[in-house]
Amino acid sequence: MVRKGPPKRLNGPEIADQLDNLVLNETGDGYIGFEEEHNWTHICGIWELPYAKALILMHNINIMHQERNFAESVVSSCLDLPDKIKDNIKARRDLASLCNRPSLELTENGGRPCVPFCLT
Repeated sequence: MVRKGPPKRLNGPEIADQLDNLVLNETGDGYIGFEEEHNWTHICGIWELPYAKALILMHNINIMHQERNFAESVVSSCLDLPDKIKDNIKARRDLASLCNRPSLELTENGGRPCVPFCLT
């Protein structure tokens, strides 16, 4: 199949229709019509999500994972979990050079003081 120019941009429902019409080949390691009618090699698990057909950028980072990572970072910072927080020595050095917050800068012994929003 020789094309001139870029492939046609498909929206979510059009891609879902193509995926619904795929048929596995005899060996089960691909789909009938690969490289002739389509270039699908597998069906991604994102299509099982209820909002997959409504995504504008189909290969964009999944928002659910972004939200989880952000929430995990905020909770870890509030609970001062040492293995999970982004507040490390390098961040405190940057804080000292960029911000005027002496109460949050590194102490003389190299420790970092607890921030006011940490839970005890």
